[in-house]
Amino acid sequence: MRKAHWRQIYWSSGLSAPGFNQTAVTHPITSGIEPFSLEEEPYQFEFYSDANVEVLLEYKLGDQRIPAAWTAARGRGRIVYLMPGHHKPSFLHPSSRKLIQNSVQWLTTTI
Repeated sequence: MRKAHWRQIYWSSGLSAPGFNQTAVTHPITSGIEPFSLEEEPYQFEFYSDANVEVLLEYKLGDQRIPAAWTAARGRGRIVYLMPGHHKPSFLHPSSRKLIQNSVQWLTTTI
């Protein structure tokens, strides 16, 4: 089974704090999440064509929309990835905290 692979985009003075927005996917993890911005070190994922992920949150880099939160199912297991969370201020932000709480609840719900 292939895994998603990624490449990191390093933070530089030329980049601004990314604004995180929900995608069109309706999901319990993004329930109650409004668009928000954080000073973050953004990571960019490149997915294999058969990765079968649901992108829930994204940010813009130039003209591209970059996945910032996604889910996947593997067998009877669930996977959640949340990009926001580079340092303490990220974890103190209400939207990040809500994303983590929603993710834990979704991950621990029986399929």
